[in-house]
Amino acid sequence: MTAIHQVTDGIWQITLPTPFKIGPVNVYLIHTDRWTLVDAGVKTKEAEQLLTESLSVLGLTLRDIQQVVLTHHHPDHIGLTHLFQEHAAIMGHPRVEPWLSKDTRFTARYEMFFDQLYREMGVPEAYRDKVPTLKDYYHYTSTGTLDVTIDAGDTIEGLDEWRLIYTPGHAQSHLSLIREADGVLLGGDVLLEHVSSNAIVEPPYHDEESEPLTLLQYRKTMQALLDEPFNLTLPGHGEPFYNGKKLIDQRLHRQKERKDKIFNQIASEGSSTFALGKALFSRVYESQLDLVMSEVHGFLKWLEVDEQVSTVLNDGIVYYKQK
Repeated sequence: MTAIHQVTDGIWQITLPTPFKIGPVNVYLIHTDRWTLVDAGVKTKEAEQLLTESLSVLGLTLRDIQQVVLTHHHPDHIGLTHLFQEHAAIMGHPRVEPWLSKDTRFTARYEMFFDQLYREMGVPEAYRDKVPTLKDYYHYTSTGTLDVTIDAGDTIEGLDEWRLIYTPGHAQSHLSLIREADGVLLGGDVLLEHVSSNAIVEPPYHDEESEPLTLLQYRKTMQALLDEPFNLTLPGHGEPFYNGKKLIDQRLHRQKERKDKIFNQIASEGSSTFALGKALFSRVYESQLDLVMSEVHGFLKWLEVDEQVSTVLNDGIVYYKQK
């Protein structure tokens, strides 16, 4: 199979390499009265070359793309937007903007938030130094701006058959598109068949905001998707698949099981987030520390909201105790 192939009426999937553990990322080309690209891959020479070659299979060049719709701000989805900035309209949720513009105030807030959070999690300094920074993240992204901000309920010119829905949890900027006529969900990373999307911890976007509870957001998003009219999911990673609603039911159930497992793992004297992550993910906690801490943190916040745990601050570290 080539990097580009038609997946359904008027939609082509282009699979591009990434340097990340998740593997290749899919971007989608939609043809109506114009050419729309949904997501833009990661900023590497390999991805840029393969994207260019894939477009040429249809007799297209980069300049034939008239608009780029970004599902969310992660680097494997916004990386190559600079290739289109001068001739195409770049569209995304307002919360994509600081990641594209590399807003200095947002960057400072992000770094301060995680510095404090990892200390409270009990992550040793030697491990904190290994966590990817925003500088590492920015290496794989374009610097630019959104030409058009979009949100749930908005209509995109040229995509009249598609409806935008806000699907936060994996990312605070996450949008998905549904074509109700044939039940196609262009879902970015909201629902992947081969792996459960991580509800990644994010800092507040504004000074007056508190930390978003991303796992609870993600569960609410999945529950809302059960009421949406879709049957074919075109994911950001992996092949298109059916039975998405059955998968959602399974994921919601497994999350409840993991919540119970983490609750039962909490020591009688209390446990830090780092200690729980090390115990639960002993094989990967060092190599994927940021994702492990994000995962455990989300479940502990869920337990806290459900009033199953209490917290105590000792020497700057937050310890969770069963109630």
